[in-house]
Amino acid sequence: MQAHLARLSDRQVRIAGSWALNDTARDVLAHVQGRMDEVFDRPTPFTKNAFTVKGARPDNLTAEVM
Repeated sequence: MQAHLARLSDRQVRIAGSWALNDTARDVLAHVQGRMDEVFDRPTPFTKNAFTVKGARPDNLTAEVM
């Protein structure tokens, strides 16, 4: 029973961590897209949408803004 609870708790921590990483990556994406208006002269939608987020998962706690 103790081992089962430890595994369950570890999984919940990993899920919460992946949510936090994904929220942060989405915030970074929004910031980058918002700054494009200041950095570039009339950026096109193609330029603004050039970046994307590759989200974290509980089994891979890595989020990327590409």
